[in-house]
Amino acid sequence: MNGNARNSKFDIFWTELDNYFNEINLAVHERRHGQHMYLPYAISIEDLVSIIKKRLPENTPIPSNEWVRLQFWPTNPNTITALRYTARFEVKFTIQSRQIRGQHEDSHYVAVQLQYIKAFAVKYREFTDFLWIDDKAIVPIGEPGLPVSTGVRPHNHSLAPKSGPSISALDHDYNVCGAIPSVTFKCDILEAASSSFFNGIAFVTVKDKVFSPSNAIRHGCETTNILRTHYSQDDTQVNAEHPILIMYTDGGPDHRTTFGSVQIAAICMFMWLDLDFLITARTAPMGSWANLAERVNSNLNLALQNVSLSREHMTDNVEMKMRGINSLKAARDTARRYPAFKEGLIQSVAPVIELLQERFGHLKLKGEPIVISPSANQESIDDFFKIVKDLIDQNLIENKLTKTDLEKSATLQDFMKKHCRLRNYTFQIKKCANALIENCAYCLFNPPRLPDEVFDTLSFVPDPVVASNNKYESFETVYGQATNDLARPSLMLSSQNKEIDKKNRKILNATKVRDAVLCVECGKPRGVYSETKLTYIEKQAVDRLKELNSFTCGSPLFPHSSKYNSSIIVREGLRCCSTMETTYYSKSTVSLPAVCFHCGVAKSSDFAADQNIQSLQAQYSVVRPICVKCKDDGKEAIVRGKRNVKRLRKM
Repeated sequence: MNGNARNSKFDIFWTELDNYFNEINLAVHERRHGQHMYLPYAISIEDLVSIIKKRLPENTPIPSNEWVRLQFWPTNPNTITALRYTARFEVKFTIQSRQIRGQHEDSHYVAVQLQYIKAFAVKYREFTDFLWIDDKAIVPIGEPGLPVSTGVRPHNHSLAPKSGPSISALDHDYNVCGAIPSVTFKCDILEAASSSFFNGIAFVTVKDKVFSPSNAIRHGCETTNILRTHYSQDDTQVNAEHPILIMYTDGGPDHRTTFGSVQIAAICMFMWLDLDFLITARTAPMGSWANLAERVNSNLNLALQNVSLSREHMTDNVEMKMRGINSLKAARDTARRYPAFKEGLIQSVAPVIELLQERFGHLKLKGEPIVISPSANQESIDDFFKIVKDLIDQNLIENKLTKTDLEKSATLQDFMKKHCRLRNYTFQIKKCANALIENCAYCLFNPPRLPDEVFDTLSFVPDPVVASNNKYESFETVYGQATNDLARPSLMLSSQNKEIDKKNRKILNATKVRDAVLCVECGKPRGVYSETKLTYIEKQAVDRLKELNSFTCGSPLFPHSSKYNSSIIVREGLRCCSTMETTYYSKSTVSLPAVCFHCGVAKSSDFAADQNIQSLQAQYSVVRPICVKCKDDGKEAIVRGKRNVKRLRKM
């Protein structure tokens, strides 16, 4: 032990610690209502000692963490161990009072794909950066004077006053305001693919949920800024230090490799960092646990335990407008009409964002401090996107980057044909081979940075290939070969009738369609069914779920814990490879936008309307929409209700 309670060796430290507690108590008192506190003194004993140490002159004697802990009140004074505490400070450890992993059919396939990527990283480890990226769950921010719990389960105790205000909070299901912590984990690449990749530096960016939402272009811009600031070539903060970059994500809507916006963001990064090779890959649905950034998220929970947050008060006029807002869409619509509302809400949330940054900045990951990175402003995002306009197509528009939009750009399609390989779970970009550089304007001005003998061995990471024993071939066996993803299990599945759909067959019909929700995997709208017309509250619940962009084909609309799980449903027997539901096109209860029956994405402006389609429309009462691309791919228009042509002619 560092001594007994009467030893004066650490008096300077104890005095400063007492001053710190008094300062925090004063700040909390000014921001609380009644006898409730919503911010603990520190994340941990180590964090508390670090805070006090920074406030003291150098060489001041510092007690051990254990001796500091024993200066507080015991959590349970009725135990024998309580006799060891000195109770010097009226502070104790306390917990805030508040009221099965899924499996996807592609999970094994994607796990093999990740092993291939790790093997590739090891093969070119001298020239490669490996990033794991993820957004943590939104941290809710309450209204002024009504702090809301962060929702993090308090597995550990936090430092709080022994008596007086207790750590408590409101526990709301939904809050308009919130913060989005984004994690970028740069891992060390060891000498074996089987080694642990969970060593490296973690970067955290905290953004406003309402006006700085996560999207592909923003993520690309912020990731580029991190690499250029911390890992640029020769400290120029222009090109990446290494010419090969791998990014692994959980496949949310802002990271889904099949989305046009994600592909454009990757191309922008490829150009800004002058990369020779870029790999973006994602987990299978319900497989986010495989993303190492998830482990960093667990670390961030330490800073969110026993914490409740509320925004600052705005002017009375702006607060009046805020009272009627109960969704993100309503908040953004109001901001477009009243610029003062947007500015006021941003300033109201800013102190909370700064507080979260400060708390995350206290954390360490395996002894390495977590680095707080600034979020990108709109000017830097526009500048980031501009490079693809300047070098590929001036007609590209930042908020119009769907698959259909990108297919209209001939120059972009030419670039992607030369440099890109797209799969359901990966998107790769590579500079042209040395022998083909003269035929590519981009590579002619931006030749490969890798040594020729290394670049000549570079190939796209192969798709998992099934061996004769129904296992998958090793990376070394298939690297450099031409492969495809036809072995992907979900590609081979047809529409399945689940027992749950049989149970709900009386609801799953055309007269019960109330809305549609987009699958974040395939982009197809799926019908939302309910026995009765949705009430205002139920419609709000569906709208909020749609804002989360978390629905995938084959999953229930609401989780099993939700009261709407069995009353507002979708057809769970569908998969992303399934065509559209015929009930979607029924206008019995609601009129939904017409989409291609096969891809579910193309709108009416892209539908085929040639003589063949016109002939079918004359022969059948129902001809499902089909887009030009699906028709060119060999798919046929789906028809129903053959007309009696002879009878029609007589009439």
